[in-house]
Amino acid sequence: MKQIQTDAIRKLTEAKVKTFQNKRDFLVPHLREALCGFVEQDEDFAAAVMAEGKSLEGCVNDLKVPQGSHVSMSPYDAYRMAVQYFFPEADVELSVKISKPTKKQTSAKILNLRPSDLFAAWTRPRDVKMTDVGAAPDDGRSMIAPTKDGDG
Repeated sequence: MKQIQTDAIRKLTEAKVKTFQNKRDFLVPHLREALCGFVEQDEDFAAAVMAEGKSLEGCVNDLKVPQGSHVSMSPYDAYRMAVQYFFPEADVELSVKISKPTKKQTSAKILNLRPSDLFAAWTRPRDVKMTDVGAAPDDGRSMIAPTKDGDG
């Protein structure tokens, strides 16, 4: 990693953010983590983060709720707007994929997801964990993945 990327990550992680609307406070840690990941990916984006007058606070407060939505925005829209605050020409590509059980696994697995898990999973998929069927809570949020034999 180059020095500008290290400096940009430090700028984002050390930034104090005072939002104009408290409703945006929940976005700050997710955006911070995603933006740090983008800085790691691209040196030009790191330079844009380091530009004079650009800050995480300005980024968060510049987010605009999409027209037709009175309350919220998708994680994709939040990331796209955050990236375009720093780097107007850039866009965000989103990819979501599943991991099938290995051949050695023969029992069904349950993937427990809450909306907050999905938001975090888009930035760092490693945070979502599979649990054994018997260990999962019966809370209506579970999905059973097929077993090796296709039963599920």
